[in-house]
Amino acid sequence: MTEPAPDPPGDLSVDDYGRSWTDDEAALLGRWSQGDLLDGPHLAWAEPSTDAYVAPVLVDTTAEAADRALRNWQVSRSDIPFRWAAITSQTCDIGAAPPGSRHPFVQVSPVISLEGWSENSITTIKKHGRVDLVALTAPPSPGDWAVDLRVSLPVTKEALLAGVPRPGFATENDALAFAERIAVKFYRPALHSSLSEKLPDSLAAHMRSVRKQKPEWWQKLDEIRVRVLDGTRLRPMRVQLIFVERVPLDAEEREVWRSWAKAFGKEMASTAGSEMDPVLFQTLDELPSRLYVESVPVRESVSPR
Repeated sequence: MTEPAPDPPGDLSVDDYGRSWTDDEAALLGRWSQGDLLDGPHLAWAEPSTDAYVAPVLVDTTAEAADRALRNWQVSRSDIPFRWAAITSQTCDIGAAPPGSRHPFVQVSPVISLEGWSENSITTIKKHGRVDLVALTAPPSPGDWAVDLRVSLPVTKEALLAGVPRPGFATENDALAFAERIAVKFYRPALHSSLSEKLPDSLAAHMRSVRKQKPEWWQKLDEIRVRVLDGTRLRPMRVQLIFVERVPLDAEEREVWRSWAKAFGKEMASTAGSEMDPVLFQTLDELPSRLYVESVPVRESVSPR
């Protein structure tokens, strides 16, 4: 006789961990903002439990199978905490009033030391050249530090009640730039490696070789965007580069971009099988909104400002 399946576990909701806040607690939460630093915490992660590492075994009943499945997760943590973590949640979600009242946790990302990193790497991070690292502009300790957006941890708001916020960024503009980097990290579209990595690397090398001869040719450009005409962004068959001009480039300056795009197009055809269409030059005011929406920016900070 087949044994009936056991009842599934109850559904879990983040709302199960919410609570109301006193006026004093609300005032304490109101001190915190996105980009503030708190001490710690440990790095914690979910992983298969010890039971999951053993060879699969046959079970006699569905109850045993369900029990085994429910024991396949465990939470582990690092032996030591991070020195600091930066709040990545929006400031309005931190407080006790709506919409913060719907958020029992805040999200934080660890702060790491850049000691031992090369000067070029640190400069790249400070210029927002790494999508997953954001340099602090007001670190609590001397040296170079960065928020590591590769990891996000939920922290209960009770942890904020006893802590004292440390600003991680020196100015409002720095804090806004941090918010933008968080958005870019999670919003950025997935692209084929020829467009997400090889294209910006090729562009950066071209700029280094030509910049000294004509230093103004890149300063008039606002951004470079990639439009996939055939195929998908992960498997592009035909693409077009859109050069968004801050001010119109003259014919000679445009030729600098065209020569690089033509050379990269040949490389892309041989390595990715993609065809490069003729490039398009437009100021932001002239660029049709449809083309802007259909295109995505080349990895940011390749072009210095």
